[in-house]
Amino acid sequence: MASFFRGPFQSTPFQQAIEKATDGNQPSEDWGLIMRICDHVVMHEDSAKEAVKVIRKRLQINPVTSGWRTIGLTLTLLEALTKNCGKSFHLQIAQKDFLKDFRGVLAPKNSPPTAIQEKVLGMIQIWALAFRDDPELIVVGQFYEECKQQGLEFPPAEPENIIKAAVPATGTIERPAPVARSMSQPASATMPRQDRSASDISSHQTIREPTVLKQMTPEQIAKLRSELDVVQTNAQVFGEMLVILQPAEEHPQDLDLLL
Repeated sequence: MASFFRGPFQSTPFQQAIEKATDGNQPSEDWGLIMRICDHVVMHEDSAKEAVKVIRKRLQINPVTSGWRTIGLTLTLLEALTKNCGKSFHLQIAQKDFLKDFRGVLAPKNSPPTAIQEKVLGMIQIWALAFRDDPELIVVGQFYEECKQQGLEFPPAEPENIIKAAVPATGTIERPAPVARSMSQPASATMPRQDRSASDISSHQTIREPTVLKQMTPEQIAKLRSELDVVQTNAQVFGEMLVILQPAEEHPQDLDLLL
């Protein structure tokens, strides 16, 4: 737990996870870590700003000394966040300062590889076309037009359905399909069939919960709210731990907290 009691110059576990996911020394993309980062942003909308802050720093590294692989992995993470984390993240990239830094990757002095050029231009174009009907994200479209006026050559635009799938308006964390239950598994192992519909269950809970609250005294309600605050705080801390902990690499004290 030492990482949570950090000084003013130490990065947070979430920032460390982003740095690890974009580390050019790793042999391949760590998609498990990338999706955990996306999960964290979906569950904690305020972390979208923190993620973009770290990504901007990664995009500004000197490719001559650090290599293009770090920037390439940063683009991969950025694309995953844009696709999976919805508008809370889109609002963070729809900022002139960020877009300027993003285009800065293509500065002639850096001599970016063709693959990096195509990736950056393609992402700007897809964002602009996907966000064009949202007034809060219109700055991306304006930036796109400015880039074209300045002579940047973009690839042919993707079809509308591809664009919408690439940048959905809401968070849609993609997961591998669950493994189907083996046909040889005994039927008795299946869960009993529920006859009540989802709407029946929902309406039952909606009616029941206020009744329970009405039966509680003000002191009991205050205590319940206090306990819920503690649970929420613990969940947030554990969420940050799960972002950075890796199997077989956890500290014994951290593992004890998760058990």
